Amino acid sequence: MTNNLKKLRKEAKLSLEKLGEQCGLRKSSVWVLEQGGNVLLHNAYAIAGTLHCTVQDIWPDETEFIEEVKIIKTRVRKP
Repeated sequence: MTNNLKKLRKEAKLSLEKLGEQCGLRKSSVWVLEQGGNVLLHNAYAIAGTLHCTVQDIWPDETEFIEEVKIIKTRVRKP
């Protein structure tokens, strides 16, 4: 997954460790995401919230897929 996570993290002046702490992730997990690893939906939104941007700002090529998953999960949870 191509992304802008590293760029946005550096613009926010956050280390891998600090971003991880604020999102509830390990430093190594943030690094893996920066390298293109797959992101869980709740982590994508936690990271975007911490960086004060949208998920689309971080993962522009994957946002349509992420939004589809969000819609599907929402529908599954409703009785």
